[in-house]
Amino acid sequence: ATNIVFAGFSWITNIAFYDWREGWNGGSGPPKRVEAVQIDIAKLNIWLTNTTVTGGSTYDVNKVMHTGHHIDSVYVYDGVPLTTSQLPAVRVANGQQLPNPGNSSAGFTVATSFPMYVLGNYNSRSASGSPLGVNTTTNTYPAALMADSVTILSTNWNDGVTTKLPSPGDTTVNAAMLEGIVQSDP
Repeated sequence: ATNIVFAGFSWITNIAFYDWREGWNGGSGPPKRVEAVQIDIAKLNIWLTNTTVTGGSTYDVNKVMHTGHHIDSVYVYDGVPLTTSQLPAVRVANGQQLPNPGNSSAGFTVATSFPMYVLGNYNSRSASGSPLGVNTTTNTYPAALMADSVTILSTNWNDGVTTKLPSPGDTTVNAAMLEGIVQSDP
């Protein structure tokens, strides 16, 4: 599927791009095709605050009634098989402003047992949407990214560019990261 609709909203899609680091083969390539489930945090935030019957606000109210806290995490599983040419993964996009259901300060966690890619800035805007600037954590939400590995794709990332060294851009990620058994790039 190329577009997944949950309760009338589409904040989860499938995306494909290439990663040379995963298909390195001693520098000769070819890059591995990353088949990712992509979570659009901005669209998730819209869903969580939508008060229609299929909106996330209804689910959030039920969650508060049963657990005492708001929806504050997403766990993602990708059913794409791992092969020599493709890699199942999760990608988080449009995460500059994290969800804040019920105006809580609980924070937000994205977790998966697969590799995770973070596209662009993450948790870099205050609750009001104001940019926080570089090297500041003032007014950010607590955030965690938990995965087998976490790769940050800069603000200049372009899925269509398949060169070994795409042009980087200034990127801010305010989140704790917990990575699995695959060694991170030192």
